[in-house]
Amino acid sequence: MSVSEFDDVFLSHTWHTKGIWKFLALSLQISWRNILLCWLLAIILMELLFYLDLLPPDHIRWDVSNPGGTYNWDVPYSQWGTILAPAVSLVPFLLAPYASQAQVCFLDVACIHQADDHLKERGIYGLGGFLKASKELRILWSPPYLSRLWCIFELGAYRMANPSGTISIKPLFVEVTVLACWLGIQLINLLWVLAVALTGDLAFYTLLPALVPLILIFHSMRCSAEGRLVGLVSMSGRSQSLSEEY
Repeated sequence: MSVSEFDDVFLSHTWHTKGIWKFLALSLQISWRNILLCWLLAIILMELLFYLDLLPPDHIRWDVSNPGGTYNWDVPYSQWGTILAPAVSLVPFLLAPYASQAQVCFLDVACIHQADDHLKERGIYGLGGFLKASKELRILWSPPYLSRLWCIFELGAYRMANPSGTISIKPLFVEVTVLACWLGIQLINLLWVLAVALTGDLAFYTLLPALVPLILIFHSMRCSAEGRLVGLVSMSGRSQSLSEEY
């Protein structure tokens, strides 16, 4: 959209990294508080409705007792919170691009004309003005970031034109790892609920099929650690080459 003034965020990123990871990272950065709030409220509401007998009970029941045999309780088990709370918490994540608290940002692919060469040239020459007017330079960091000349230019030009501005480094692997763990845990819950529903038991063996998504979580975390290692090596090599050059 057209704006009369601009003083929020300048997004710096490399086009060598897929846009889907930047979209997911920005969506989670904006909506994580609402995600946690919706999840908590959904859990409380489901448990309250179940306690008031407004939701039908499941046929699964906990057998709660102590070794001494002083008490033995037959407690009904509710799966409503486990099933519905994750689905409710997805709503603020999916609506993050339309959230009212979203900041106005400068994003090169949207703010610099990509088809008209004249307008593209004007946009490129205007980068310094946008950097100077931005309160924050938000770096969507990925391993190839410091290997791109434009990224180095934006970083240096921002500090030169805006000495008091804020530089925020937001590694993409942080939100990607959080999302992988979050979705993996929800899948674990779903598989466990299905195993309990099919067997009618709360025994330990019902957890075994639910542990399969842990493989995906560990794989995602391994890829994340590998990306961080590649990034550190590239940063170290670039610093060494610059020191040798100067």
